[in-house]
Amino acid sequence: KLQHPNIVQVHDMKEEGAFYYMVMEYIDGQDLRQYLKHTDKLDIETATTIIAKLCDALTVAHSQNYVHRDIKPSNIMLRSNGDPVLMDFGIAKLRDGRTVITKTGAIGTIDYMAPEQIMEAKEVDARADIYALGVTLYEMLTGRPPFQGASYLNIQVQILESDPISPRTLNPDTPRELEAICLKCLEKSPARRYQSAGELSIDLGNFL
Repeated sequence: KLQHPNIVQVHDMKEEGAFYYMVMEYIDGQDLRQYLKHTDKLDIETATTIIAKLCDALTVAHSQNYVHRDIKPSNIMLRSNGDPVLMDFGIAKLRDGRTVITKTGAIGTIDYMAPEQIMEAKEVDARADIYALGVTLYEMLTGRPPFQGASYLNIQVQILESDPISPRTLNPDTPRELEAICLKCLEKSPARRYQSAGELSIDLGNFL
């Protein structure tokens, strides 16, 4: 259902014995996690362009009531021309206004999870994906996620209670306008974040 150049195309879903699998398009490239291992942090233009294109992809996904819930560098492939492709909607939840998240336990990857995901909120909406985009942007700019700790519990506490270190403290080359965009994505209250990927895209476009 999701047709967009920055979302991996799933061609089919199959069953073979006890196994279920998806047939997806082949992406000629590497994931953003691998890329960051070799480059530490990205230049400003590359980082903002990647996030802007992912905003376009999420605008399509969110318009069809899909929330990804696990955006992170290892779920973002980079084509050979540098274009990002959002992968793995495996834990995305289809929402129709009546559906709520009823699973116990947080779903996602801890470093990129919004506070409301950790708190096991009944409703996790598109703004959780905005938060994860903010973490990804922060990591591309600074070479590290906003919160680090010796244990998952320590990271969870920081996500819920601590303010991230200013990106400009870690990378003085970060423009103040871009820092403000990044930190707005990382607001602990969903109401204080960008309310949609389109809204974030507009600010990125003004910056670019």
